[in-house]
Amino acid sequence: MKVSVICLVCCKYMLYGFVRSTSNMEASMQLLTAEELMLEQYLAFCKNPLRDDITVANEYKYLMRLPGVQRVAFYSRDILMVGTHCISLKDPETGFVHSIGEFIIYLYRKRMGRVWDTGFCFENIRGTLHGYHHPHINVSTVLDLGDMGILCISRGQFHIYQHLRSGEMHIATQLLIDILKTYDQDRPFHGVENWPLLGGSAC
Repeated sequence: MKVSVICLVCCKYMLYGFVRSTSNMEASMQLLTAEELMLEQYLAFCKNPLRDDITVANEYKYLMRLPGVQRVAFYSRDILMVGTHCISLKDPETGFVHSIGEFIIYLYRKRMGRVWDTGFCFENIRGTLHGYHHPHINVSTVLDLGDMGILCISRGQFHIYQHLRSGEMHIATQLLIDILKTYDQDRPFHGVENWPLLGGSAC
């Protein structure tokens, strides 16, 4: 996963930016071209002999319509980035809802001989709080991505890796968003009460 820092910055800009054009027709043509390119990349990224291109294309549409998904883009040919809407968590002790932030979920899938090498990590685009992206996400250095968020909740990860290996990014993404929306007060890295309350300028 060797990609330059400049590429990362450009990809993030594409993920959260807007395409400007001189006319509505030009904008429509650019959007269509971008969508076609994105679908082509997605089909290659999720390639699986057990599912044809039509099936994978429908899965891509499903991914784009998932609640909580804001943007989808490629960091590289082997890494898909999924941008989420604002994640908020309720403190079970106080009942207050805290704003955690918007995330980029990085999904990695690469063919290595006869097997698929897969993985995932997170980045809170608001930044870390006392070094943490999320109450259950620790910070670790990920090769060529820098300091990223690594999940501490172990249950359910086996199924996520299964879906990544199969190229079912829509299911893996749903599971990861569900985890981002889950708070276990007995096992956080950093308690939810440390994040700002939802409302005001949060998210």
